Amino acid sequence: MSARIHGAEHPIQKIFSDEFAFTIPLYQRPYSWTTEQAEELLSDLLEALPTTQEQVQEGEPYFLGSIVLIKQDGKPPAEVIDGQQRLTTLTVLFAAMRDTLSALGYAGASGLNKYLFQEGDAFTGTPDQPRLTIRERDNVFFRKAVQDASLDHASLHAVVLPDPQRNILENYQLFRRRLEALGQETCLRLSRYILTNCFLVAVSTPNMESAYRIFSVMNDRGMDLSYTDILKSEIIGAIPEAKREAYTQTWESTEETLGRGSFENLFSHLRTVFRKLKAQDTLLKEIRQYVKPQDNPAGFMDDTLQPYADAYRIIRNQEYEATHGAETVNELTGWLSRIDNEDWVPPALAYFVRHRNNPTALAEFFQALERLAAVMMVIRADVNKRIGRYAEVLGEIEAGHPVTRPGGPMDLRADEVSRALAALNADMYNAKKIKLRADAA
Repeated sequence: MSARIHGAEHPIQKIFSDEFAFTIPLYQRPYSWTTEQAEELLSDLLEALPTTQEQVQEGEPYFLGSIVLIKQDGKPPAEVIDGQQRLTTLTVLFAAMRDTLSALGYAGASGLNKYLFQEGDAFTGTPDQPRLTIRERDNVFFRKAVQDASLDHASLHAVVLPDPQRNILENYQLFRRRLEALGQETCLRLSRYILTNCFLVAVSTPNMESAYRIFSVMNDRGMDLSYTDILKSEIIGAIPEAKREAYTQTWESTEETLGRGSFENLFSHLRTVFRKLKAQDTLLKEIRQYVKPQDNPAGFMDDTLQPYADAYRIIRNQEYEATHGAETVNELTGWLSRIDNEDWVPPALAYFVRHRNNPTALAEFFQALERLAAVMMVIRADVNKRIGRYAEVLGEIEAGHPVTRPGGPMDLRADEVSRALAALNADMYNAKKIKLRADAA
């Protein structure tokens, strides 16, 4: 049965009510709106703001866009797939309006707290619960500096804050300056206008895959969220909390080092290393089924992701180091990088991870792999042929067999040699490239 998708427009006073308890998952990017985006939001709202309270009550609705959530019908918990920046900025704006109205002497300013917190119960000992919980590493700051205003902002002048926290603080301070300049009446009218006349369209579905598809369709420019972001949430989220922050930093620094595109490619190569076949389903499903990081998340990070990411960086950038033979290995991986596909990468990674400290074995392996990959390119072997051929190599690597042995999976076969010779005789351009390569050997 397909997941039920529900969408409806809600006034902001309902979005920030007991019907929703928003959380920003680990895989989301940090809060990134600067004062430029915050200023634009506030200016747009002020431009649309009617000049009297009566006009506010009768005015046209103002739409702030849409948010995509993972949420069960009738239950408040809502994981934010799209809409983090708007929800966070609106929360900062509510806090700034509360504090500005209080500073301007408005007795009811604390009434805005209910849009920042679900009120606790003194009789049961239940504390206030924030309407929005952002990423773990920034949430304590967000709570103290914005939601409950328990942090003295003057104490932060000499503190170097991480970018997301600096953005939060600077946007709050921007809103305070602008709102104080508007005065009590306009500030109060603006708060009422946002709560009653401004709307968000909330699209919710009960599972990640459905939410991902919705987000893909709704964003014409393409989504920033990727399968690796989803895997990050699943893997890091399953690690004990005491170690979660350290592994989050490891994941993000690895992604930054490789670059987002190459990091996603790495997971595709990992899928092939473990699957040894052409993809039959989505990357997400096959990583779960064949790589199985969920079985031992910390072990996957330590024993698979880090060594394979390091291998990918070294091979791609020709950065191998050893007491001897490193120059040969780097030269061979440099030639491999000129192949017009990356189907050779999975066996290269699998072998490198196992034999990193044996430069002689690496040189022998990469020489054979480069010869095989070049012939596959020259004879224009299709993707199925290439992947099938490299799968044989992967199987032998996993079994611990000497893959470069005569008659082994990396040896050229008679039909491949004859087809390569025929192709080179018929294609002077490829023949010239191969000759240049041979002269360089």
